[in-house]
Amino acid sequence: MTEAGVPAAWVTTGSRAWLGAVPTLQAEAQTGPTRPVRAGHWTYLISSWTPAAESRTPARLTDFVRAVLTGELVAHRVTCPAHDDWSTRPGWSWVWATPKDIAEADAYV
Repeated sequence: MTEAGVPAAWVTTGSRAWLGAVPTLQAEAQTGPTRPVRAGHWTYLISSWTPAAESRTPARLTDFVRAVLTGELVAHRVTCPAHDDWSTRPGWSWVWATPKDIAEADAYV
């Protein structure tokens, strides 16, 4: 899929060992495409990656997928894992971010 330019994401409704270790998004357990997205979109602020505020994150699974397919959000492997306050994982090595955030992170490094 990568060679064909198709973005791929692992989707879960729970906590998994691979959460953030691959391009991941976490959605609520309710059924249907309008289920809320809990985690996956990150932003680069003041030299570190952090979960994006709810106001900046696509709220529904369909919106998140649309943002990925249109290039508004892209999978990005970070070199310094993000701090993740709501999970038991120490950090995410893959985040979904805007091209602008990725450019800012690259410029900072």
